[in-house]
Amino acid sequence: MVGAKEPLKCLLPLLMEGSAVGIWELVSWRSVGSKLANRLLGIKVINSLLKKLSKRSRGSEFSKESTHPSDYVEVTREEIEEELANSWKDSKVPQIQFDTYTKEQLENYRRGLSVEPYDVLVRILKDNGLDGKRKRMLEVGCSTGYYSEVLKIKAINSAYSGCDYSESFIEFATRLYPGIDFQVQDACSLTYPDGSFDIVISGCCLLHIMNYEKAIEETARIAKEYVVFHRTPVLHKKDTSYYIKTAYGVKMFEIHFNERELLKLFDKNNLKVIDIITFNCGLEKNSGDFYAYKTYLCMKS
Repeated sequence: MVGAKEPLKCLLPLLMEGSAVGIWELVSWRSVGSKLANRLLGIKVINSLLKKLSKRSRGSEFSKESTHPSDYVEVTREEIEEELANSWKDSKVPQIQFDTYTKEQLENYRRGLSVEPYDVLVRILKDNGLDGKRKRMLEVGCSTGYYSEVLKIKAINSAYSGCDYSESFIEFATRLYPGIDFQVQDACSLTYPDGSFDIVISGCCLLHIMNYEKAIEETARIAKEYVVFHRTPVLHKKDTSYYIKTAYGVKMFEIHFNERELLKLFDKNNLKVIDIITFNCGLEKNSGDFYAYKTYLCMKS
């Protein structure tokens, strides 16, 4: 166990870096344990630090799109209207998303600038040796297919394919990246045979799928070796929670997963988590629960 003085000593570089994630890792069960952390620093001090540091993180390009905004309305699963499941099929969304975020992010990435969600996916693949031998890779929920370019920029050797349940997104992706195999697919009923791809990436779509349990099952089924659940919003104390929001001019729902439940679903589908990268975190306004966006790398077992 870490000595009593060591956590306090470690706080200084974390504060200088402005790392809310680092603070949380320090005071969580991964290091000194929550009870000891509370005795050392006091929960009020911890919460104050997290609030200040999470505000700093909101200046990043990723956080413009994905921080937990105050205009989210929490609802029950039963209260989500059936038509909201098709919000991402709105034909206006791909162009608005591209013009608002993706275009600028890609331009910056081509110039060698950091874009956090792009860096996280690249890092989790490279750190685990998945950037060498050419891998058959499918991105489920590929949007406009921009991760095909991200991987190419960073020399990730892959035979990339993408699928999305929105015809408009697939049409946009095909125009942007001709020659890549893009298909319209439902994440809950994928038509690919078992073990079709060495790596399957669930590309920030799980949070928009009501039947996420089935989506995880299908993702695991078509993967031969690895699954990446990228940019997944998780909570640590609350149960899995449901929200209504407006994005790209369209009303839609979003799910934030209780991490314990999520990890059990991975295990149920023979997915062993071998790496996690945590980023873009903060405190939920109403509950005070710590939320974070995480990318999980799982190995088929």
